[in-house]
Amino acid sequence: MLQRVPCASDWTWLLGRIAAFFVTLLANYDLTRVKQCSNPNCRWIYYDESNSKRRSWCDDDCTNMMRVRRFRERHRLA
Repeated sequence: MLQRVPCASDWTWLLGRIAAFFVTLLANYDLTRVKQCSNPNCRWIYYDESNSKRRSWCDDDCTNMMRVRRFRERHRLA
């Protein structure tokens, strides 16, 4: 099996890997599922694999953090 091995460990190699990933994404995936995390402190880009296509956060940590913030805001105002 062939494996890609970087010839250098600088930013050029990393940017090349990112560009190759996005080319694969554009060619093979549904772009409407590429989203930005709704957490204003995160803003990561992720691929929504949920059946409903309604996922809002990049991972469980952001999901939990935003739910806790909403809960505290509701109870602070009550």
